[in-house]
Amino acid sequence: MGEFLPRTEREEMAADVLVVGGGPAATWAAVAAAEAGASVVLVDKGYVGTSGATAPANTGTWSPPPGERRHAAITARQPRTGNLADPDWVRAAGRSPSR
Repeated sequence: MGEFLPRTEREEMAADVLVVGGGPAATWAAVAAAEAGASVVLVDKGYVGTSGATAPANTGTWSPPPGERRHAAITARQPRTGNLADPDWVRAAGRSPSR
């Protein structure tokens, strides 16, 4: 596991919708709100799809690393979902919002 460091900086954000939690329901709610045109902030104690009860449920397939390895990770993890995960959604769920 990675090392967690305490956050000391403060960030203020404004949004139409605040979603607390990164499990499947919260993530889908955030995606739906964004698709409906709302600005959305999703906060979670870990990474989307990897904390809480979803951690042992193979949802790590939803949280590929950022950067240049992202596409390869999505492709490699897709078979672990039984091909039930939507790769387009996985890509969209991890995108950083534009400000």
